[in-house]
Amino acid sequence: MSVLTQLRNRIGCIVGAYPGQAGVANSLTGQQPGFWRGNDVRFEVALLEADGETVITNISALASLTVEILSGQAAAPTILATGTVAAADMNQALSQAAWDDGSSQHAVVAFSNLESALDLGGAASRTFWLAISYLTNGSPARRITIYGGPLTVFEDGTPSGGPVIAGGTLVPVGAVFQAGDLYVLEGLTPGRAYSYYRGANDIKLLNPGTGGQEVVDGAFVAADTYVTLLGTQLQPVTAVVRAEAYFTAEQSDARYQQLGGTEFVWLRLQDVATGQYRTVRVNNGVLVVEQIT
Repeated sequence: MSVLTQLRNRIGCIVGAYPGQAGVANSLTGQQPGFWRGNDVRFEVALLEADGETVITNISALASLTVEILSGQAAAPTILATGTVAAADMNQALSQAAWDDGSSQHAVVAFSNLESALDLGGAASRTFWLAISYLTNGSPARRITIYGGPLTVFEDGTPSGGPVIAGGTLVPVGAVFQAGDLYVLEGLTPGRAYSYYRGANDIKLLNPGTGGQEVVDGAFVAADTYVTLLGTQLQPVTAVVRAEAYFTAEQSDARYQQLGGTEFVWLRLQDVATGQYRTVRVNNGVLVVEQIT
């Protein structure tokens, strides 16, 4: 199957495999996953049996699947881009034939050209770390990593590569507050969760379409494709704005409906000091915080 709107990385992940075995290559190329910087890219993921070929046909235990692009493999790396798909949006009936002929997969996680405009440090290419994991829908929820490996991003040398994302922030290098102490950050996905943290020159973030929501350090859900950053006029924007590993509002609603309205995972947080994750969920009206290692 040809997809003309996004670059494809098609990865079969062996469930239960030891590190270094799971999902060794992009099945379309036989090489490790990669893409051109600043391009729209998608990761097509299938869960496979131990033989690395047979599609797992029952994925009813999954609550969600997450693809993360990290700065490296070391402990507590910077999350540069992340995307999560809820079980309700997965293909629960993937056939062996559809996976083999490239026409379908269990899940697709896509990143926009802005999200993929990673900082290559002026080099022609740079190797990052790709991690794929899922959360189970049991209690407690379990986090299972099914792929971890190098991801190479290449510079195509064209001006359409998009602004450079430095240090995990969506704010492009060289961004400056204009007249009125404003800077408009574009390229966000409505309904997706982001975080905003001020630097030396920053004051707050304005989220349009939400009654003028003001954010002073913390998480927010984008109401439109842009937000407005306030800071010191003619000074560099020093804030960090990045997409986070939360469910979108639609994904949360789907998760809630799938479980009969009794339980849903709301968000997943990573402790940057320990590298451990926590899930925050609602179970029969009770807020539950769980640690997942």
